[in-house]
Amino acid sequence: MTVLLPALFAMIVGQTAFPDPIFMSIFPISSDARVRDGTVEIDARITGRSFSELTARRTARYVAPGRFVATVGPYPRSRDRVKKAYSECSFLVDCDEASVKSAFGLARHDLGDSMTMPDLTGWVSRYITNKTYSHDFDMASVVAKRREGDCTEHAVLLAALARSRKIPARIVTGLALLEFSGKAAAVGHAWVEWHDGKRWLPADAALSKEEIAKYVGKMPFRLSYLPVRILEREDAGFSAALLNGPDIVDISAVLVPAAKKQ
Repeated sequence: MTVLLPALFAMIVGQTAFPDPIFMSIFPISSDARVRDGTVEIDARITGRSFSELTARRTARYVAPGRFVATVGPYPRSRDRVKKAYSECSFLVDCDEASVKSAFGLARHDLGDSMTMPDLTGWVSRYITNKTYSHDFDMASVVAKRREGDCTEHAVLLAALARSRKIPARIVTGLALLEFSGKAAAVGHAWVEWHDGKRWLPADAALSKEEIAKYVGKMPFRLSYLPVRILEREDAGFSAALLNGPDIVDISAVLVPAAKKQ
């Protein structure tokens, strides 16, 4: 498998930068014949056999100190109950602020009263017009006003609009693996998990199919998610809480399977 140079913040596909700088981080990635198809190996600067949601959801297993093998495939299932907080406004997901209410009104005007979570996800992707890495977990009200940000801002605003629609939603950070045309990229990412009444499902406004298509065109691709952490704390100390406990900042490298010889 050909891999993209991790030192390039704007990853290159032909002559086109992919994607815009909307990720929390980009991990060094390489291929190794010892890595089995359908898995990736994650090197992390942590001790112990547990790696947050990766092992809690049985998505990854410990193989050696600082090394975990994760299965890549269907979205990892969470059996978490739906907490009341996932439907309420908070300091970070301040869906009760005027700018968020205004954005929700625009979404309702564009999508109709029966708008679904996929509808809202696509709408947020289009609403945030300035894709930039110059922000760090802005509150939903700020995102609604400025209409700019990276994956964290997309996730925060989407969570706020989902809660405005009475859909339980929470913010997740983790690893996104993009594979296309024999290439692979691994990035630190943020997205939303929402509950449809039966299970938790992913919603990613930053990496919609339309957004990816701008760079890969009609080439087939696979986008996989490995949730690492649920952002449970949404009060004024949420940023400090992000520094405690294992998270994507502890990932040092990702190994993917080597391409098979034709």
